[in-house]
Amino acid sequence: MIDLTNSCLILSTIQDPGNLGTIARTSAAFGKKTLILSNDCADIYNQKTIRASMGAMFRTTTYRTNDLCKTIKEIKARGQEVYATALTEKALPLSSVKNPKGCCFVMGNEGHGLSEDVIDSCTG
Repeated sequence: MIDLTNSCLILSTIQDPGNLGTIARTSAAFGKKTLILSNDCADIYNQKTIRASMGAMFRTTTYRTNDLCKTIKEIKARGQEVYATALTEKALPLSSVKNPKGCCFVMGNEGHGLSEDVIDSCTG
């Protein structure tokens, strides 16, 4: 069971270890110290990931999931809002999110973004 006493960042198919480390570092700086990764994300123990995270990986709780859509639905069922970071027809400006510090956000792959299934499973 994923501990969500803190809001989280959910990552889908991040391929580059350096990007994963940079995202982890930036996420921790903004107070999101829980990362949920799809199984096809880069290795969190890759030396490029650790170097780019500048130690944030050691202060971050990380989970891997086989089914990202199911995990998002479980998080929503516990009362947490989950927003996809995608430019779609239904996209909302960040200013319209009620409590961005308490929400979870989903970021997608460097080249392909998020799948429609993942976007549809999110709150907005």
